[in-house]
Amino acid sequence: MMRTVSAFPLPTTRELFDDRQWMFDPAGGGLFMGMASHNTDFLRWLTGREVVSVYAQSTTFSDLDTPNLSVMAQIGFEDGIQAHMWITAELPAPSLPSSEVRFQVFGRDAMFDLENFEFLDLGQGESWERIYEPERFDYLKEPKSPIRLFPHAGVIQDFVNSIREQRPPHVGGAEGRKAVEICEACLRSAQSGQVVSLPL
Repeated sequence: MMRTVSAFPLPTTRELFDDRQWMFDPAGGGLFMGMASHNTDFLRWLTGREVVSVYAQSTTFSDLDTPNLSVMAQIGFEDGIQAHMWITAELPAPSLPSSEVRFQVFGRDAMFDLENFEFLDLGQGESWERIYEPERFDYLKEPKSPIRLFPHAGVIQDFVNSIREQRPPHVGGAEGRKAVEICEACLRSAQSGQVVSLPL
């Protein structure tokens, strides 16, 4: 079982919308697609499995004139693996701690808790152990921080290398498309009130 949360407080969302007007445009998926596509991509990577079904609910509680600012989805993977995804950009301040990009994975003998920019903890036996703690930075004030850009730069460099070496990239377009497809299935499910089967 897995759970992922990406949650921002409403004041932060207002600040983001001031700088990024594209987030108002539902034709491109809006803020939900911009946030959730990263979550769904990582869930696929964690499981090594494809999504077969999605059931989601979506709404906007705040006064912002844009749809789908709060989405909850139940995602079914091959082999019966289950995931729950909560994406919201309208929590009251101070929001939830450690919830900008968080993943929790539960197995038979252990579990881990990962906040993308804060920590990786392993729960096993009767205790939790901090496995990794990255260098901190302010996501909003330092959007081009080398710490934040490091993984993205690696993907781009591999793409360049794949062209030079005439080989497929390690992370190709199919992975990105599948992550977006899961998000599209969430929006279709929320609109219809029905479970949506994948592939679309």
